Amino acid sequence: MTYIAQRFENFRQNGMRGWARAQPAYIRVLLFVPCLVEYLAFSLLCLAGFTVLITLMALAAIFRLDDEPEARRPR
Repeated sequence: MTYIAQRFENFRQNGMRGWARAQPAYIRVLLFVPCLVEYLAFSLLCLAGFTVLITLMALAAIFRLDDEPEARRPR
């Protein structure tokens, strides 16, 4: 917190030079691109996983793989 207060005080006294180490907008945009690619890759991976899961559930329902065998009744 002290660091932020010192930078703000420097900003008040000297203008924008107190924030000289702030990243330019084009650098922030360039750093955003890998984050977006990672997000899209993970989203596609999750979508593929859900697709496989739903396909397996549909196949199990079609071929009745989830039915329980009939219980034997005692006579």
